[in-house]
Amino acid sequence: MPESRTIGVAGCGSMGLPMARNLLKSGFKVSGYDVRPASDFGDFARHLCNSPQELAKVCPVVISVVRDWAQTETLCFGKDGLFSGDYSPKILIISSTLSPKMIHRLQDRLPAGTE
Repeated sequence: MPESRTIGVAGCGSMGLPMARNLLKSGFKVSGYDVRPASDFGDFARHLCNSPQELAKVCPVVISVVRDWAQTETLCFGKDGLFSGDYSPKILIISSTLSPKMIHRLQDRLPAGTE
């Protein structure tokens, strides 16, 4: 079972990568996921997972910093998505630009027990 100070960051772009680095500096264990190749991330590449489902397997808390609804839906429910396999994060924090309507739509699709 992942330790409680393990956090996943999905979407390691101009906002997500600095968030992940600051969490690391603060003593958290951090894993990330991004659609870009690991070679784009320099020293952070060793923290990257190959899929959202792999991120869900190692992180009980995931912060989503992807761009919009389409990317959020793919991240969560697409092939190898956060909620597509045997593992799911217990807490999902959305830091993407989504309307309240879309947040409610997302919430309705999350498995029971996910906050």
